[in-house]
Amino acid sequence: MTTFGAMRSSDNGRSATPAPNADSNSDDCRVYRGRTSRERTEERRERLISAALSLYGDAGFRATTVKAVCQQAGLTERYFYESFANSEELLCAVCSSSMARMRGLAREAVERAGTDSTARLYASTRAYFDYLRAHPGHARIVLFEMEGASRTTGEHLRAELEKAVALIVELHFEALASPAPSGLEPELLSRALLGAIYQLAKEWTLSDFEIPSETLTRQIQALYSALILDWQGNADRTRNARSAR
Repeated sequence: MTTFGAMRSSDNGRSATPAPNADSNSDDCRVYRGRTSRERTEERRERLISAALSLYGDAGFRATTVKAVCQQAGLTERYFYESFANSEELLCAVCSSSMARMRGLAREAVERAGTDSTARLYASTRAYFDYLRAHPGHARIVLFEMEGASRTTGEHLRAELEKAVALIVELHFEALASPAPSGLEPELLSRALLGAIYQLAKEWTLSDFEIPSETLTRQIQALYSALILDWQGNADRTRNARSAR
């Protein structure tokens, strides 16, 4: 509690949809039943993402076909290729949607937590674990399906995790009163925290969320608290050394 290259490989032997022609801008503005073509396209895209989230989270990515996603979304297959080149691209979109939601909830939780650094860390981590427990399908996709699907999805996941690292730096290190002492790197510390959270989340999901989310959150809070003590101790020693000169 993650910038990409184009992902245009074929899916089940079918090539990607050709680029739109020069008249696409006017087509985007064409209104039908109160909505523009672009709005209808975006609505269909969101329906496909929602359908895939449900199916990938239940049956798994490999067991889900384009046809099944389209049936779940109530759309024909031609509308699939209107928005996605292949199933991997849709899986990446599903991952991005879920992880953006997790980051948003973490940020909101920190904003409500006040100024105490350990309380802020507890709030963001608890928001993440609570979300996974409430949405086990999302947990399966983000923690397992993305890693094993392909090199493309693996790279996409790493990029999404980079966003999580940046958020941890922003919320839990940039807000600290004292600057980073010598030898401590906020980015590396954020990666370490994320690694602990991520691995706990995987084990927790595999156990069918057996342990209370509060218990998991306290373990991460304890790690962060020890880190902050070292951070503050280094800062105090630096100030004392300067005063003694």
